[in-house]
Amino acid sequence: MGTTQFRGLSLVCLIGALGLGCATSAPPGPPTLEVQYEANTSNLKVTVYPGLTSGDTLHVRVRNGDTGILDCASMAGQMPRIEERRAPALDGEAFTGPAVDMAMFSPVYDPRWLEEAEPTPEMLAAVEAAVHTIDICVMRGNTVVRKAELDIRRALDRRGTGKFDGYGDANEVISSNTAYAEACVNNLGEIPFFEKIGDKDYTTYSCLDSVPIPTTVTGPDGQVTYPETKVDQCDHPQFIYSLCEPNAVTGRTNGPRVTSEVNEQGTHWVLLCRKSLKEEGIYNDIAMLGHNPYTGKTCFFQNALYRAKDGLHVPHPADDVESERSKQKGTSLWSGIQGGYGSGIECVECHDADPFIHTPWIDGAKDENGDPVIPMMGIDDGFVQGFNDAPYTLVDQKGQGWTMPKVLTSPEAAACTKCHRMGDGRWARSWLRRLEGTDDF
Repeated sequence: MGTTQFRGLSLVCLIGALGLGCATSAPPGPPTLEVQYEANTSNLKVTVYPGLTSGDTLHVRVRNGDTGILDCASMAGQMPRIEERRAPALDGEAFTGPAVDMAMFSPVYDPRWLEEAEPTPEMLAAVEAAVHTIDICVMRGNTVVRKAELDIRRALDRRGTGKFDGYGDANEVISSNTAYAEACVNNLGEIPFFEKIGDKDYTTYSCLDSVPIPTTVTGPDGQVTYPETKVDQCDHPQFIYSLCEPNAVTGRTNGPRVTSEVNEQGTHWVLLCRKSLKEEGIYNDIAMLGHNPYTGKTCFFQNALYRAKDGLHVPHPADDVESERSKQKGTSLWSGIQGGYGSGIECVECHDADPFIHTPWIDGAKDENGDPVIPMMGIDDGFVQGFNDAPYTLVDQKGQGWTMPKVLTSPEAAACTKCHRMGDGRWARSWLRRLEGTDDF
């Protein structure tokens, strides 16, 4: 519900029947903030827990742009002061905030972003125009009591039963990436790439700590070379982009990389960094997915393509702590909710047969045992070759209104399905032709 921090705790005076004196009180922590969009008025409702103290002022605005720039000490005076109080909220104080255009909640990315070799200037401009952030400052004179920068979709989240779980609760609404990440952790367990250091507070991960995906070019004479710049043709191009990136294996850092780890629940998490730029650790495309082969539950995460590119400080998507590390919050890299048919990038269009896609390109990344980094049937626990009834569902699938691809079962497909499923998405429409060498890429 837009809540960004637990309330501070204080010692209480134990008196009366216990016959105890008053314990020394700890200073109260900063207030907790909650923001909700009200469709009947098109305004934001801003709730402060436990409320403003005497002399405090509340300043709220909605602006076009990313998180990571709010400086309440210098900016609060330029932000509207919110004074219209609402009926008292439980344990808090509610205010009527600024009006919001419902169009600001529309998804930023769609499948075109993975179909185009490079986005058009119009696509890039549309994305920049669609990014909106809620800024909140609680001030006591010139002193900053509390600040918050929230992705505007946080105003649509509703916790329902008390936590985001993606189980389809009637009163639960998951609209922001932060809420979705919380539901994914509740379903799949923690993401091993990030160390938890507090509630909703995690370390970051560097793409440079991942396994390089090699790029090789075999000449007519059979000599193998490792290009240090992007080339037009290579032995194993990426399927989705038809791209031959620089080779990172030789020590260069600007090449594609991938990593995979398993958590205590048996969930396999994969983080892929590709479309590398010349700057160290900078990538146009950073993607992550988690899949538990025993339950089938799956989550997809995608960066703000071509906009948020920092692969040196990849944040946990549920990181929500306001601090000096605020630029590394989950909202600083990950964008929107992606997954099934129906909204966003629709990851299952490509991941239609199973969550993990194997191609000669990505299987060039090997672990310490010489096996592919990406979990593979017949090698990794829980991935059984020929088990076509293996579960595969998306977290909050019902809540997001998503559908999943169909699976091919015709006798003509039997030669393939005895080993693995075949989906009716891009796998069948495009990649079979690539395997045959009959496509146009």
